[in-house]
Amino acid sequence: MSDRPPKAAPKATTEKRILNEYESKVLNEERMGKVARAKKGNKNSSHSQMLFMCECDDGGCLEVISISTEEYKNVHRKTNYFIVIPDHVHLDLEKVISSFDNYVLVEKLSVQLPLP
Repeated sequence: MSDRPPKAAPKATTEKRILNEYESKVLNEERMGKVARAKKGNKNSSHSQMLFMCECDDGGCLEVISISTEEYKNVHRKTNYFIVIPDHVHLDLEKVISSFDNYVLVEKLSVQLPLP
């Protein structure tokens, strides 16, 4: 029997983690577009509360963040800004820009991916 500790399960590659983040963000932006089109011509407030997917690097994450559509647009004014639940911040891929009650706004770091 070996004295070495057991190996941890293999983690997703950095490239896959980054793709997971962008996939969640794209899904959220598609939903925003549908809501905006549905509300065109509606005289009610166009800034309603919505549930957005956490934009973390975990491809299996099902956590949601409730914020207004106006706030979502505001925090995503930069393409490398993402919203994640507080426990899903990973400082190896991102830095914290602002913390709020129910989410954290992070900026994705420029990560050098290996060339194929």
